[in-house]
Amino acid sequence: MKKTPDINPESQDIAELQAMVKALMSEKKEWQQERQSLIEQFKLALDRQFAKRSEALKPYNEAQG
Repeated sequence: MKKTPDINPESQDIAELQAMVKALMSEKKEWQQERQSLIEQFKLALDRQFAKRSEALKPYNEAQG
């Protein structure tokens, strides 16, 4: 993640404020993508851990009864 530039909410410079908004929107998008990636990884881990598995049936052995 990129470091957010220093934000001076007291600034009156339109260009500076626009640059801050653009930087914050970019950072928000990166966080959302990271969050979505982590959610997907979590879902895959849950599926691996708890999903139903096909358990092969062992052939019946008459000797075991």
